[in-house]
Amino acid sequence: MKIKDGYILSRVSDEYVVVPSREKLIKRSVLIKLSNSGAFLWNLLEKDTDEEFLVSSLINEYEIDENTARNDVKTFVVKLQEADLIDI
Repeated sequence: MKIKDGYILSRVSDEYVVVPSREKLIKRSVLIKLSNSGAFLWNLLEKDTDEEFLVSSLINEYEIDENTARNDVKTFVVKLQEADLIDI
């Protein structure tokens, strides 16, 4: 899975936001705020990857248990799918 082209992750003060590039902005106005862990996952999804890699990376980065990481990744991916920001 991978983030669709045309979306940029930016840090604004102490928050992360996803904004469409100029080409995408014409078609769709969207602004999504991400937590630190959401931005971490977003960066991993800029390259083609799979759910298992996201889970293991989240566990290593944040030292959380596997169930929490798996649920967090699943929730994050579903939200990206609903917003049509990810190719599975």
